[in-house]
Amino acid sequence: MCATVIQAPDIRVRSGISSKVVVARTDESAGDFLVRVSASLAASGESGLLMLLFGKSEALQGLEFGLDCPVLALEGRPCHRGPVAGATLYTCASSKSVRRIRQGGRVVAAVYDGGEARHCLFGGFGGVDPAAPREVQAAGTLAALEEALGQAGFTIADIVRTWFYNENILDWYAEFNRVRTVFYRQQAFRSGSMPASTGVGGRHPGGVALGMAGWALQPHRDSAGAREVFSPLQCPAPQYGSSFSRAVEILASGSRRVSVSGTASIALNGESIWQDDIARQIEWTMAVIGAILASRGLGWNEVDRAIAYLKHGSDLPVFTNWLQQNGLASLPFVPVQGDICRDNLLFELEVDARVQVTKNPDGGGGLR
Repeated sequence: MCATVIQAPDIRVRSGISSKVVVARTDESAGDFLVRVSASLAASGESGLLMLLFGKSEALQGLEFGLDCPVLALEGRPCHRGPVAGATLYTCASSKSVRRIRQGGRVVAAVYDGGEARHCLFGGFGGVDPAAPREVQAAGTLAALEEALGQAGFTIADIVRTWFYNENILDWYAEFNRVRTVFYRQQAFRSGSMPASTGVGGRHPGGVALGMAGWALQPHRDSAGAREVFSPLQCPAPQYGSSFSRAVEILASGSRRVSVSGTASIALNGESIWQDDIARQIEWTMAVIGAILASRGLGWNEVDRAIAYLKHGSDLPVFTNWLQQNGLASLPFVPVQGDICRDNLLFELEVDARVQVTKNPDGGGGLR
């Protein structure tokens, strides 16, 4: 059995987009879990913009989500014996300013105008034909995304954050990266850099090879926007063939959010380090993320959403022990068992940190 995970506190803000983490109970069915999430949103008056839901594939098969927002559901196996690991959500304070985009009878994108910028959070895209070659499914996923963004008045160039979950990722991550890189080369991203991203293993209830979600942003004013944040302790990911940024900073609606990509035990030269040593891999990953946050004047206390991916669910106590020893026992995260993009990596963590501000650390009111 894994160590007990402390559920995150409810984190709400008066305006803009907020995040929350809901960890499933061991005895909770997928249906009951979704009822609990829906009841929480209804009680708070919040509107869902995107949910990333993790559980056993048999628990998610044919599940009616009951949420009027994009949902990316996939097999991120729980580290306990229950059917569901949990979920992370992006929400806003009211549904009145949210426009929903539908494809095939389901919501695939939610558009929210926060005054300084328009946001489009999307999810649930995947290869249409499970029998097609995986590279074809990847290209089809990106094409479907482009169509949905067009319906919302956005383009691929507006994307600032993505999540990709590849079935059997170790078998075809290189091929996936080639498809993504070719597609991205056709874009001129508004932020000036490729989106921050997470790419890990995940099996989909529909049997497709790839599923994705993400966030696009269109500023109305110079006081809003997004930009790349570099990692002080790791090289840029494109240096070793992965098309994403280490982190992105989003400034809008009176807040700064730093969204850190899925981060693992990779050294400054791009090589995996501390192979077969879960404790050292966790220690290095936390140092890398801590340095990224510190570079933008943030710390672990500002983290409001995280997902911990573990190759072996039995390693979760190593992570929770590290958190307790470093005063971070209340870090809001969902623990998920699944493959990382390299066979020698045992742990990966993604985080969002958010603060209400009037100025950014560089001394200006905007990003330009």
